[in-house]
Amino acid sequence: MLRLAQSRHILALATIMVLGFTFTLFSMLYETNLNVEQLVSQRISFVILTKDGQRNTQILKSHFPQARVSLGNNASIEGSLEDIYKEKYIQELEHFMKHSKTMLVMLLEDDVIPVYTNKTLWYHIAINTVPLFSNDLANFDCSKRGLFLTTTSDGNKSLCRMFSKETLAEQIKCLRSITDPIDITIHYCQEQLNITQKRFLAFVHSGMPSVIQHHDTIIY
Repeated sequence: MLRLAQSRHILALATIMVLGFTFTLFSMLYETNLNVEQLVSQRISFVILTKDGQRNTQILKSHFPQARVSLGNNASIEGSLEDIYKEKYIQELEHFMKHSKTMLVMLLEDDVIPVYTNKTLWYHIAINTVPLFSNDLANFDCSKRGLFLTTTSDGNKSLCRMFSKETLAEQIKCLRSITDPIDITIHYCQEQLNITQKRFLAFVHSGMPSVIQHHDTIIY
């Protein structure tokens, strides 16, 4: 009987903890006084990665007028489209480290489209990137579903990624040391450096064929 009572007590405590955590998450999600504009415009830098400024660049620019448009042909490297893209990706991370005053940077490929309208999109980004504790140590994959929590890392696509200035210096060194495509390299470096990854769905692939080639095959 004592063990049964103890088990019920533990179950009750666990239930209370789960309900409390769930309530906290929903309170955050529906917080009406969240300072969305400052959390997005003053904490996050935006970079649109594009070969020529076409495709969905202007759509993305309309959502983030402050975004930096990074043209693929500016990369000072010879090689395949994939090599040039990876170099440009890393160059933009380095530029962010040297010149930006924000904590986070979001890199968007030009073949994505937002899931939400502008006001809701900014809110969704803000609520998912506010740290639960007083640090910004996580990376984000903003093209996959998630729920505020740490997730496993994967090397599948780099449609929308976010990096924190707190851990980016070491990541850049790691990214330059690996010859694989950028999405696979990001995954490897996160694993090697024990960097937390979180996910939230803000952008999806529009269906346009990628200009980046993997083993001589166009990827979609």
